[in-house]
Amino acid sequence: MDITLIALFMVLGLLLNSTALWIAAKIVKAEFTFQQAVIASAATTAVSLIPGVGWILSFAVLFFIIKQFSDVNIWPDAILMVLISRIITLVITLGLFGAPI
Repeated sequence: MDITLIALFMVLGLLLNSTALWIAAKIVKAEFTFQQAVIASAATTAVSLIPGVGWILSFAVLFFIIKQFSDVNIWPDAILMVLISRIITLVITLGLFGAPI
């Protein structure tokens, strides 16, 4: 796969995750700007590239960044933000690429 195509997919994924996190913050009524959502998404994307443990570390980094950027409690606000953003991302991804049957 061409490196340009990989970079394009990473940027689109970053924008999708950032937008979903920002929308989730609005639903939870957390003080969280779009710029902060982009930073959080970029950091979690970078950490998730670590082989083996990256995916679990990315959640820890995401909760840490949400806690640092906003004045929310881990439960229920931060956890709900992450769950809602993942659901939004899943729905958009399934809408774009179709659900496998």
